[in-house]
Amino acid sequence: MRFWRSGAVSLLAVVCVCVSIRGFTSAAERAAKRPVDQMEEAARKVYEAIEGDRTRGREVATEELYTWSRRWLEASGDAARTAAEKRVAAQAHRQRMHLGLERARKMAEAGRMVPVDVARHEFFVAEADYWLERMEGGR
Repeated sequence: MRFWRSGAVSLLAVVCVCVSIRGFTSAAERAAKRPVDQMEEAARKVYEAIEGDRTRGREVATEELYTWSRRWLEASGDAARTAAEKRVAAQAHRQRMHLGLERARKMAEAGRMVPVDVARHEFFVAEADYWLERMEGGR
């Protein structure tokens, strides 16, 4: 009986160790991000920081905001596992570009942005619309 008990305890200890090692490995695997996921996260952070600066009244170059939105789009598209996820990334970029255009027009009306910057935003919106149209099979 004593042998059985110590054998059972030993077996239980081995099972617990195996489960905990497996759980640890699984958690470590989940914590590890692919480089493309890291790129996506970094681009999002930079874009959001720049957009936050702009919201707080800091002068932000039109191209800077566009560049980081596009990098976010590209990383999101590369990280996507399905066509639907790629579409979502393109739609999010388009939405960011439309928002930028709305703000640019308001700033131009208030005399805080030159017309050429509004035209840049118009191009960015048209480009985002075109990419999404192509993605959805329109061309």
